[in-house]
Amino acid sequence: MTRRDLEILHDTGAFNPSPRHRELSVTHVPFDTMTGTRGCEHALTAALRRQERVTLVGPSGAGKSSVIAATLHPLVEDLVPLPIPVAVERPAVAGDPVAFVRHLVQVVSRLVQLWQPESGGRARRIENETAPKIKRAKGFSVTPGLVGVSVRLAYELEAAVDEPTHTSDEIMDQGRQILDLFRARGLTPVLVLDDTDRWLSTTWLPESRQTRGAFFATVPRLLSEELDAAAVIAVHPSYLDDHAFRAARGFLSRMISVPAVPSAGAIAAILHRRIAVAFDARGLAAIEVNASCPNLDDRSAIFAHSSGATSDVVSASRVAGVPLWVKLSPNTPDLVAIAGAAIDAGADALVLVNTVLGMAIDIERRRAALGNGGGGVSGPGILPVALRAVYECRAAYPTTPIVGVGGVSTGEDAVAMLMAGANAVEVGTATFANPRAPWLVQSGLVEWMERHGVASPGEIVGAAHG
Repeated sequence: MTRRDLEILHDTGAFNPSPRHRELSVTHVPFDTMTGTRGCEHALTAALRRQERVTLVGPSGAGKSSVIAATLHPLVEDLVPLPIPVAVERPAVAGDPVAFVRHLVQVVSRLVQLWQPESGGRARRIENETAPKIKRAKGFSVTPGLVGVSVRLAYELEAAVDEPTHTSDEIMDQGRQILDLFRARGLTPVLVLDDTDRWLSTTWLPESRQTRGAFFATVPRLLSEELDAAAVIAVHPSYLDDHAFRAARGFLSRMISVPAVPSAGAIAAILHRRIAVAFDARGLAAIEVNASCPNLDDRSAIFAHSSGATSDVVSASRVAGVPLWVKLSPNTPDLVAIAGAAIDAGADALVLVNTVLGMAIDIERRRAALGNGGGGVSGPGILPVALRAVYECRAAYPTTPIVGVGGVSTGEDAVAMLMAGANAVEVGTATFANPRAPWLVQSGLVEWMERHGVASPGEIVGAAHG
């Protein structure tokens, strides 16, 4: 990875523990995929389609907002997220049903404004007439607009939010009318309340705890009895013991807990996804996905020793939108099957192979020379292993591009790789001894071709297969 690559990752916040809200749906790796269950994203989607009111429980930073963003992303056809911020609003929004519904109307007004910029003046006028004159928290913004909503529905919503209201009953009816407009089009409006953790970070405000209590005493019942609305409410585990929350349980349909990230492999999958998003086709010809790093405490967790894990990593990396070259391990008897899993998941080329597992002993200290106990052996000694891997995968997958790597240090080594079935050759460890090694290998290959009357490397690709 070059310095420029690292600058891209830094500038795009690839390793930021809290990605920007607009990036959550594309950087999210489903917990259902990482855990092999259907208890998180799948369960949330199914519950919302049943118009249930779901409590999504997890500590701050556990991924509640990511789960919601990925579940309700713009390509989900029948669910329309309506983000309703409450923690950054004045306390009355959390504790007064009429103020909450007025707030809902204002949110839809903003979304209509984003959907139809030319109506922005009218939407802003509605907000000015209905919103109290208060100072909002810095950094607050309302999300994406009504993606996927028909033109007719957008105009109907615009008319609904423009309807003047003066009494509490009229405001409540206006909120119901807005939700019914979505339902009449076969859509399920989902109220998203995912900023409630902020009450924990503003404990210095004397009314924070009281506002939280008022919210749980008011909003769940309102959603259930008055609006009959599907909703997802993000809840910190510490809230579960609040008297108001326990009292609200009867108005909430289901509780879903965000699971912990289950393994080092899952963390690596998340990093792969974020790196892929960060690069996002920034002039890259391809990305090499190293699914076979041997430097792990638990080498059974190497992605490339499992068809399922390899498939997950490749699938997660597809979001980059550039060709993926997937580097696999020779340290498994299932290499050919795992290569097939990578191809099925979207690999554009195979890179064969990574290092061979080995070990060195410090005989003076009577212990392993490497901190992990073992590591990867590279250099000329692993060429036969790499040739075998390339040969077997070429026989199994005749049309898949293969990059041969491992032990190549001469032009003759490159010839052997091509004959085994590689379409291209990488030079790695040889550059440590001589930075000019790639040029020397290329020159040696050209000399061999001239001696044998071969006009192009393509003429000898796979020649050893007869």
